[in-house]
Order: sequence, then C-alpha cells, then structure tokens
Amino acid sequence: MSSIRARLTVAYAGAMVGTMIVFGIALWSARRASSYEEPARHVLAEATVARNIIREEEAAGRPVTMLRDTLVGPTISRTVAKMFDGVQDYILILDQNGRMLYGSDAVTNPNKLSDDDRALLQTAAIAAPATGVGQVFM
Repeated sequence: MSSIRARLTVAYAGAMVGTMIVFGIALWSARRASSYEEPARHVLAEATVARNIIREEEAAGRPVTMLRDTLVGPTISRTVAKMFDGVQDYILILDQNGRMLYGSDAVTNPNKLSDDDRALLQTAAIAAPATGVGQVFM
C-alpha cells in the first residue's frame, strides 16, 4: 500500500498531464482555425476585385462576353481578359450553366494544375454558393 503522499503526487501529476493535453488540443484547434482566416480574406478580396471589374464593364455598356466560336460558346471579352491576366492567383469565371468563360494562367496551364485538379476546381466552383463564404479544400 502506498502512502498518501505518493497517491497525491500521482494524482497531481495526472491532473497536470491531463491539463497539458487539453491545453494542447485547444491551442492546436485555435491555430488551425486562424490559419484559414488570412487565405479566406485574400480570396474574398480577389473575388471582389474580379466582380467589380465585371460590374464596371457592364455599367460602362461594354460587352463582358463575346461569341468567337459557336461550338465553344461564349468566352470573356479580350478587354476583361487582359484585366485578369495580370493576376497570378487562380481565377475561374463561369457562366450560369457552369461553363468556363475564363481561366487564369494558374488554372489553364497544365504545368501548374493537372486536368483532374482543374476538374475538381470547376466542380467545387459550380457547387459553391453564389453568395456567402467560399470553401477551403485540402
């Protein structure tokens, strides 16, 4: 039979280990949640810029899309595409049917994004709500 002092020491050590585990889990989950905030703000800012470019073109009465090939369907106009070409991020502009009107170099370049990843991105973009917060995929 162990002494009261030994049992108290073991109980205190167990409580300290339990407290450290709970603290570690809380710290890990808080850091993980905050790690998505900055990319989410960046993506929201980029999406807002893209939306504003399209709205300004529409407000000025300039066409946003044009039909070059009847088999391919409409694509984004050259002036709007030039505005988006300077952006290094992933930009994917779809019409209401989910057809890609514009994809930035990061989206269309096979060295940067594989066909499977591009299809996954387009599927996620179609499924994403038109308003509200986007989604993070790992």
